[in-house]
Amino acid sequence: MSFQDRLFIIAGEVGFTDDTQLGDIWSSADAGKSWEMLSQAPGFSARSGHGVVAIGSSLVLIAGWPELSDIYSSTDGAKWKKAAGTAWNCGNSGVRNDSCGKFDFWPVVHDQQLFLLGGSGSRSTFGKLYDETWALPLAAQFDVASIVV
Repeated sequence: MSFQDRLFIIAGEVGFTDDTQLGDIWSSADAGKSWEMLSQAPGFSARSGHGVVAIGSSLVLIAGWPELSDIYSSTDGAKWKKAAGTAWNCGNSGVRNDSCGKFDFWPVVHDQQLFLLGGSGSRSTFGKLYDETWALPLAAQFDVASIVV
């Protein structure tokens, strides 16, 4: 992710199980020649398959594996604040939700809208694939903390 003239690596995985998910955040100011850990525990759970987009002056992290629907924002990449809403109108954000949460979807900001495209929602690879598109219009004075997709 590119944000405020820096590269960011936000969470991820070293395997496809609960205990191999990562939650750390790294940043580079020199095009990836060197990296600095910004946070080992940023306040959201370890995850992979999540989405990250830049909206205005904030990074927005959306959902991820395993079947999460929570949303967080950050203005610096180190400190994260949980949004009031959830993605895909799911309840109980931050916990696994097999009937609603997703991972491996594509978040895209285009034409002043945030789109969430497709994704998976099953612990088995290719177990449950979504072919839907969700869109959220982004107002000029958009408040990231109140995001609900």
